Amino acid sequence: MQINTLKQLPEKEVICTICRLKFQDVPSYKLHRSTEFHIYNTKRQIAELEPITEELFDQKKASKYTKLLFLVLANSNLSVTLTTLWKC
Repeated sequence: MQINTLKQLPEKEVICTICRLKFQDVPSYKLHRSTEFHIYNTKRQIAELEPITEELFDQKKASKYTKLLFLVLANSNLSVTLTTLWKC
């Protein structure tokens, strides 16, 4: 009885067609699919828009959080809070 041994096949390059990125292996690709960047580009694809780069995504994300922080601070009663803290 002869046992067939499985040959270790080299990993193929994997391409994310949504983000247009190449990955060296399947686990890296699977990890990528769960990122905010990939999900954002998936939504853009559904809206029939071109994908954006990860660099542009990071800039948009940073800008979004900066605007959010500004809105929170602008709409809070910051002066009263600071005055109360300094009394301690």
